[in-house]
Amino acid sequence: MSNNSVQNMSLPEGWRNIKLGDIGKFSKGNGITKDEVISEGVPCVRYGELYTKHNFRINDFYSFISDKTQANTN
Repeated sequence: MSNNSVQNMSLPEGWRNIKLGDIGKFSKGNGITKDEVISEGVPCVRYGELYTKHNFRINDFYSFISDKTQANTN
């Protein structure tokens, strides 16, 4: 699907078309191990969660990392 055909798709009522970079920071990072996940902190989405926790969109966060871990993933 070309970029233009995506931009011309009709969106559900109340939605708007914006660039992902306008709503958050997206980076590949270095991977987050299970040992680095904590109960609260900086929200993150681990790769495996894309397939096990989320269905087309991310509504909630299930994993969090410390500020120190977040600084090391950039």
